[in-house]
Amino acid sequence: MIEYVFEKDLETTIKKVRELITGAYALAIIDRENPDQIIAIKLGSPLVVGIAGNDLFLSSDANALSNITEKYIPIDDNEMVIIDKNTYKIISSGTEIEKNSFESLKSNVNEDINVILTSLEKYSKLNFVDEIQNPSGNVAIGLNNLSNIINQMLQENKSNGLVLEESSRVLLDNVNLLNKSSNEIYYTMQDAKEVIE
Repeated sequence: MIEYVFEKDLETTIKKVRELITGAYALAIIDRENPDQIIAIKLGSPLVVGIAGNDLFLSSDANALSNITEKYIPIDDNEMVIIDKNTYKIISSGTEIEKNSFESLKSNVNEDINVILTSLEKYSKLNFVDEIQNPSGNVAIGLNNLSNIINQMLQENKSNGLVLEESSRVLLDNVNLLNKSSNEIYYTMQDAKEVIE
């Protein structure tokens, strides 16, 4: 049927085919000319997109994906999902809805989300020493900048604390010296008083 009604591209053709199909269905179609892309549609039958890291899956049963995927997105009736390598978009009633894009996530967060989670765990324990290696996203870069600022503040505070410690030691030495001098003056005055009497 798809070959019979094929128009300029697979997406346009599937929209046309959807109007011709009756009854319940869930279809996933791959174009020979573009094998990295899968287009799926449904009406009355279940269809979900499963997400596992950078991998995407289509299934009619979310439970079938539970051991494989971290989460899944249910597709509603009359929606079309287009999967390209590690991104997907959902088109609903002619309106394109980008529900998730791994490329966008990678550029905004980081290539590997686990390093972000590890860094946040360390930060929660007040460990700001390690940086995220090879940060690829804005959040990862921002966390490294935050870590650097906190480390600079801690080093300045340590330096200020050492100066304060040294100043306190000098002050205590001077107080001791003043105390000793006061005692010597007192005893000298006592001796002078006894001589006068």
